[in-house]
Amino acid sequence: MKNHPFFSLITGTLNRKHKLNIFLTSLAGQHFKNFELILVDQNHDLDVTELVNSYKDIIKIKHIKTSLKGLSRARNLGFKCAIGAWVAFPDDDCEYPSDTLQKIYDIAITKKDITGISTLVLDRAENFSAGGYMAAKTQLVTRQNVWRTAVSPSLFLKSDMCKKIKFDERLGVGGNDFGSGEETDFVLSLIEDYSCKILYVPQVIIWHPAFKEAWSYKVQQRGFSYGCGMGAVLKKHHFSLLYVFWFALLQFVRFWQNLCRFNFGKALFHWEMCKGRIAGFFLWKLDE
Repeated sequence: MKNHPFFSLITGTLNRKHKLNIFLTSLAGQHFKNFELILVDQNHDLDVTELVNSYKDIIKIKHIKTSLKGLSRARNLGFKCAIGAWVAFPDDDCEYPSDTLQKIYDIAITKKDITGISTLVLDRAENFSAGGYMAAKTQLVTRQNVWRTAVSPSLFLKSDMCKKIKFDERLGVGGNDFGSGEETDFVLSLIEDYSCKILYVPQVIIWHPAFKEAWSYKVQQRGFSYGCGMGAVLKKHHFSLLYVFWFALLQFVRFWQNLCRFNFGKALFHWEMCKGRIAGFFLWKLDE
């Protein structure tokens, strides 16, 4: 529609003021300006209002404060306010290179038959950062390759199609015991239920920091929760047990790789991920 932004960027934020500032700076530097940011502020003790207001002359921002917790809840709330033709789900700690939105726009208006676009996600040192390896070649996202071609900050989708469904609020950070997989579930639902075409384009890059936290009990819990999320998605979308054990095996291999390098913290994180993937599959109830 006339005067509506082309992109609505929906971002939940919690306890990341410094990283949020870096993200906002990257948005302010975009060559393509026809977008809005819907910032769903889930902070309780941290006030980011002054920071957000300092960008409002540069970026169109809808700042929504909520007591709701959970990344999927934040995105569903943001959906209600989105008026862009396309939506995206950048994390509050990612960065867009200055030409990101222009490149996505150029693809979107050229390839009319696609429903969405997914990009490559790397950290600043060009290491894979979003859950591991991502594919090297341009391709359509499918049920078989979704794990290597689509993660939250990489996704750009047509609004009219993706508003037909919601993020499953049982999945994702801050939800229940299933701390990941909400975007994979969302993409699989679009592909399986609506035959959507999402094009993975690794020539477009979004920066997101790789996991580098020191080992702690909290990190151990996070590893298990992340693993449970993936296991739950495998169950929800009727993947066989072979997939579950294959993905668990990949984490087991990473466990041993890091153990041999004496990186005990990261080794234990992958061990928790391995256990979580199996546990999540059996804990998820299909009749929910």
